[in-house]
Amino acid sequence: MFKRCLKSLILGIVISAVCSFAALAASPDGRDFPYRVELDVDECSRLCYAGHPGSTVVYKDGYAVMPDTTFRLVKNEESRAAVDPSDLSITISLLYENENRSGSHREVIKQYNNGDLSLDNSFSVLSDNIAASLDDRGRLFSDSLNGLEMVLKTSGGDKEKMYLYVCDYDDYSDYLYGSSY
Repeated sequence: MFKRCLKSLILGIVISAVCSFAALAASPDGRDFPYRVELDVDECSRLCYAGHPGSTVVYKDGYAVMPDTTFRLVKNEESRAAVDPSDLSITISLLYENENRSGSHREVIKQYNNGDLSLDNSFSVLSDNIAASLDDRGRLFSDSLNGLEMVLKTSGGDKEKMYLYVCDYDDYSDYLYGSSY
C-alpha cells in the first residue's frame, strides 16, 4: 500500500513538472508577449473562424470589429521582455473555407513590417482599398467560415495570434448589446 501511494505521489510530481516546463517553454523565460493590441471599438467578444487545418473546422475566441476599426500597440506591463516596437511585425490574414469545405485558404491582406509600428500611432486593421476589394469578392464580413487572423511577431521569434470577426455597424451593435456569441 505504501509503495502504491509513493508511486502515485512521484507520478504526480513528474506530471506537474512536465506541465510546468511546457508552460515555460511556450512563453520564453515565463514572460508574456511584450505588447497587446488595443482596438478603437468597445471590446465585444466573438467566436471567430480560425481555419480548417485538419479534419475539423477550428474556432477561437476573438473580437468583433468593423471595417474601419483601428488599433494601437500598448506595452504589456506584466511582460519582462525588453522589445522595441520597431522589432515587431504584424500580419493580418483573411481565413476562409475552400469550395469543397475540406480545408481553408489563408490570404495575407495587410502587413506591418519591422519598423512600421510605434506606440504613438493608430493603425488600420483594413485600409479602404482592402475593404473595398474584399467587399467586391463577398469576403469583407465574417461568418462561420470566414474571418481575420492578426499575428504579432517579434524579431526574436515570439508571436501571438488574435482573431477578428468583421461585421457592419448594426451587427456590431447587436453583438455588443446582445449576447457575446
